[in-house]
Amino acid sequence: MDIGRIIGAVILGAFIATSAHGAEPMKPLASEAIRMKKATPILFVDNVQQSAGFFIEQLGFTKTIEVPYERGLQFAAVVHGDVEIMFQASDSADETFSTDELAARVGQGFIYFEIDDFDEIVAAVRGAEIVKDAHETAYGSKEIYIREPGGNVLGFAKHAD
Repeated sequence: MDIGRIIGAVILGAFIATSAHGAEPMKPLASEAIRMKKATPILFVDNVQQSAGFFIEQLGFTKTIEVPYERGLQFAAVVHGDVEIMFQASDSADETFSTDELAARVGQGFIYFEIDDFDEIVAAVRGAEIVKDAHETAYGSKEIYIREPGGNVLGFAKHAD
C-alpha cells in the first residue's frame, strides 16, 4: 500500500469516528477568510539605540521610525527589503504594556532569517555573541545563531539549493 492510500485511510477513519460520535461538521478554516499583509516582530530591549544600531551597522538595515524619550529612544523600526523589525524600550511604560510587562520580555525574542549568502552573514555578525556556531544541518542548510545586543537570538540560514 502506498503512503497516499495510508494517509487517506487514516483521514477517512478519523472522519468516520468523529461523525459516529455526533461531532459538529467541520467549519471553513479561518485562513480562508483572513488575509494577512505582513508580520513584524517587536523585540523588547534595554537599549533601543544599541539594538537598532546593530541591525543598521552590521546587517545593512535602515532606520524608518524612531520615538525619542529621556533616555534615548523609546521605540525604533528598521527595514531591509521586505524585512522589518521593531524595538521597544523595556523601561518605558505606554498604554499597551506596563514597565514590568516590558522588562519581563527583554531578550526573549527569536528571529529566523533565510539568507542568500552565508559567508557574508557570518562576516557581518563577527563580534556578536555566538549562540550556535556556523554549522551544516542534517537537511543541508547552513546556519548560525547569534545574540543581538538586546539579548534576542537571531538565526541565519542558507537553505540547500
